[in-house]
Amino acid sequence: RDPALQTAQPFADTQDTAPPHIPTDMHTLIGMAMGHTQGLQRGHVETWGLGKDERWDVDLSAGTIKWTFSDKIVEAQAELIGTYSESDGSFLWGWKHPSAPEGSAVAATAVKAHGDAHSLSELQVAKLNCKLDDCWPLSAVAVLIGDLQGVYRGQAGDGVYAFVGFGGVTIKAA
Repeated sequence: RDPALQTAQPFADTQDTAPPHIPTDMHTLIGMAMGHTQGLQRGHVETWGLGKDERWDVDLSAGTIKWTFSDKIVEAQAELIGTYSESDGSFLWGWKHPSAPEGSAVAATAVKAHGDAHSLSELQVAKLNCKLDDCWPLSAVAVLIGDLQGVYRGQAGDGVYAFVGFGGVTIKAA
């Protein structure tokens, strides 16, 4: 056997398969989460055109999201991370959202548990006063902690935006 090939092989029997350490301070957590999520989002944009859809639909009861394009339909498992309301300038976590059916905000619930365990107030309170752009870092934390594959922001009503976490993406022709 070629020794060069042996050194190029991954060390499967010694690889650490544990999940990454989730930071316990907000600044480090946001930084890690944003870097992680931005990489995932870029992959979706380049692979299937995330954000360039003609239509999107979410069914939280079924746990699905669908993006319709002229040439394809992209579907994924979905859950509510939270919503932003322009009328009062607030973000409401999915774990406390009245429109979230039971079991449809698993990542958001995990974020709250992490916040409770490490006294991170931004992750403990159900409703935060903030700007729309502040919802991206919060959603990224849910992607990281909830082991999601991405997040989609879609208009869910007049001045209301839903931040929907997703995973298990499938693509089929339209």
